[in-house]
Amino acid sequence: MVKGKRGIVFFVLVLVFVINYLSAEHIVTPTSFNIDEDDTTFFSISIENTDSGGSVEIKNITIVRPISFSFQTGSEGTDATASFTTSGVSVSWVNSSVLVNERETKQFWFSAIPSTPGNYNLIVTSISDSRNSVINLPVVVHDVNNPNASFGTNPVDDLESTTNSTTFNLKCTDNFHVKTLQLWGNWGNSWHAEKTNSSYVNNSVWSILVSNLDPGSYSWGVYCEDDEGNSDWTDENRTLHIAWDPKLGTPSGTGIVYTILDKDLTKGYKKKINLADQFKFLINDTYHTVKFIEMTNSTTKVDVTSELQRVVLSLSQSKKFELTGDNYYDLSVTLNSLDFDKKTAEFTLKSISEEIEDQVGIIGNNTNNVSDINNSNTSSQNNSGSSNNQFDRTGSSWFIIVGVIVVIAAIIGFLLYQMKRGYVASSTPVSYTEQTEEDQ
Repeated sequence: MVKGKRGIVFFVLVLVFVINYLSAEHIVTPTSFNIDEDDTTFFSISIENTDSGGSVEIKNITIVRPISFSFQTGSEGTDATASFTTSGVSVSWVNSSVLVNERETKQFWFSAIPSTPGNYNLIVTSISDSRNSVINLPVVVHDVNNPNASFGTNPVDDLESTTNSTTFNLKCTDNFHVKTLQLWGNWGNSWHAEKTNSSYVNNSVWSILVSNLDPGSYSWGVYCEDDEGNSDWTDENRTLHIAWDPKLGTPSGTGIVYTILDKDLTKGYKKKINLADQFKFLINDTYHTVKFIEMTNSTTKVDVTSELQRVVLSLSQSKKFELTGDNYYDLSVTLNSLDFDKKTAEFTLKSISEEIEDQVGIIGNNTNNVSDINNSNTSSQNNSGSSNNQFDRTGSSWFIIVGVIVVIAAIIGFLLYQMKRGYVASSTPVSYTEQTEEDQ
């Protein structure tokens, strides 16, 4: 009885083995591929017919490739006797009698160029009269091309910002996936990654705000990296000028206010501005401005404050200004160029320290200088005073002469009166009667 049971068990095991063997998929090698994008790849696949028994000969081998794999015509081949066909994304080898006999291995090959990185499958189907065997061969296409790092719209190169914060636009494009996008800059005394985006969406614009930037000129650029470690920098860095100083406060007035740092004013600050724009700067911790207020085809008029000095500048003309009350010129302003149609002019402002030899605060022709106008008024007043003094001296002489004449006339009149009175007294007769009585 025991022997009978053992026989049954042995029979079942053999039956299971046979069934599994007959139903097993054909053996396909290699089992996977790792290739690079844009490279011509030679796919060589061996197929072993593991079936045995009747009607197990493989008569058709078909391989379906991904649509992004470009088949290279004429690259196909086999060591079996077969006819070759291609249709769409599939290649096939066919022999209606025997392509791969039982217990036999044959090679099939072709070339293709994968254009896009990613994970794919080659689907290998072997067909016999008894069954079809379908095997998926994984194919990993590696990204070997660098991404493309680029700037967005803002800030433009060489921007002068009058605030201490700026919004940066960054972009990166990759043919598969961007892993990291970074903003780099040299503010903070070192070249460093200021911001990093590890969840960036490929080929989109990333806008980020950077605040609390100190006054100065900075370089900045864009860096990005894909999943394969390929990377890219922007071809060149951009420059950003932060022309802001807390001591100057918030810009006010019409037009754009361009704040000039001390170091830039010292070496000479050149800038083209629009009509109504102005410059602002500090000299001896005092806030001053130069505002572009009027223009003609050949001249510009500017207001220099804190105490108003209005001047007209001709092309290529420079004028100096005394701003601190120490009898030294503190600032020179030069008109470099102008465009009347566009209402723009280019000026150069430079801090100076030159002793004033005359007392005219501004050099050159300046018919609109407030100081000159005041000097003219003073001269007019002095001239008027001189005329009045001359008149006063002439009038006084006449009064003296008239007075002398009056006095002389009075004296003569008095003398004549006295003489006339004495003559009358001597010519009057004495009465006889009165005389007799006196004698008596």
